Amino acid sequence: MPSPDLVISGIIDGGLLGGLPKAVEFTAQVAIPDLSIYGFGSANNGEGTDGIEFTFPNDAVAAGTHIWVATESTNFNAFFGYPPTYTNADAPNINGNDAIELFKNSVVIDVFGDITYSPGTPIWNYEDGWAYRINQTGPDPTFVFNNWVCKPGVLDNVTSNATATDPAPFGSYIYNISSVICVFPGALVNTINGHKKIEDLMKNDILFDDQGYPVELINNVKCPGSFKGYTMFYKDCFAPNVPSFDLIITDGHPIRVPNSDREIAVEHLANNQNIIHKEGPIPETYSLITKKRIFIPINNIPVCTWAEHKFKQYAINEKLEYTLL
Repeated sequence: MPSPDLVISGIIDGGLLGGLPKAVEFTAQVAIPDLSIYGFGSANNGEGTDGIEFTFPNDAVAAGTHIWVATESTNFNAFFGYPPTYTNADAPNINGNDAIELFKNSVVIDVFGDITYSPGTPIWNYEDGWAYRINQTGPDPTFVFNNWVCKPGVLDNVTSNATATDPAPFGSYIYNISSVICVFPGALVNTINGHKKIEDLMKNDILFDDQGYPVELINNVKCPGSFKGYTMFYKDCFAPNVPSFDLIITDGHPIRVPNSDREIAVEHLANNQNIIHKEGPIPETYSLITKKRIFIPINNIPVCTWAEHKFKQYAINEKLEYTLL
């Protein structure tokens, strides 16, 4: 498995005049002291690599930093409500069927799309739409389609991301989800023995995932109270009975937006109406460990679980305080 690095995390081919905004998002999975060893280029129409078309400046970035490189600033800012990090007329000048190559010291370390695909529309097409990397994946020196969500056509004639029915989830990719992991007590999880409060779940309980399949609970993690950000989802905020009761989740924890395949950290969904973000003291909270990372409906919202091996790795590295139930 490649080591954490800078990755391609998102691409947009907007639906405004001229296909604007056009941009590529990158995310630093680790702290990077000098971005100038990286560059990227777009491989257009399956005609092979164009090499490095943009070299990043000598800037330092912290782990988790999102970087946006757009063809221009005006339309990007108007669409997203914030400016791009950098602009370049060539590298992000993409049209929905163009692959992206990320280089480090002139060697390809991450790829989106097939740089030499056969004529026709590729399965990873994102024309008048977007493509976004799934959390905790990458970098991929060889393109991995299953590590991406591609949404062509969803931004056609859309004037701003805020008004889009299926907005581009720029700024939401998370590599180290483990920094914040927990659900507040009282939330209900569907088990083979009916609904149980999350704090009452125990090792070897059988739960149902968001596709209705039974899954064994490896452990329930109880984390001590602390002071951090959290997001409150009020009853019915997505749809009737979704969630079935108010649900509170700490920042950084991904959910899958109901009736969508969008995966996003909870704080990015706050709307100051029926999804509220707050900072403050929190009680003991809970997170579920399964063999593989999946989504479990909690109060009818699909909430991400820990993969067993990921939790063990993080707990050791971060000296995490927790109790296994």
